[in-house]
Amino acid sequence: MGSMFRSEDMHLLKIVMSKDNEYPIVDILGKRGFAHMLDMNADQQIFKLPYIDLVKRCEESERKVSFIIDQCNSYKIPMTPCSSVEELSVLTRDIAQHRQMVSHSRLCVS
Repeated sequence: MGSMFRSEDMHLLKIVMSKDNEYPIVDILGKRGFAHMLDMNADQQIFKLPYIDLVKRCEESERKVSFIIDQCNSYKIPMTPCSSVEELSVLTRDIAQHRQMVSHSRLCVS
């Protein structure tokens, strides 16, 4: 297990792995505190990096969530955090089903 003392000896390593395995491996290393990541592409232009599309999607999602939070606060709508990812998945599925029912009922009325 990693130590919280900065004076602990460190080694710079380069790990090469397949794209299929990189996310789970980095996740495990990060959760256990075994790794400190460095940006080795600091000299490259950001739009040329292979993961820029994911970064843009995350930024857009963050912007949308911030807007929803602001709207809930302005209308004094209480918000409670989800207790798990499974609960969030169920709520998201329920919202999608509700939207589908509403759009279907609009088509039938028109």
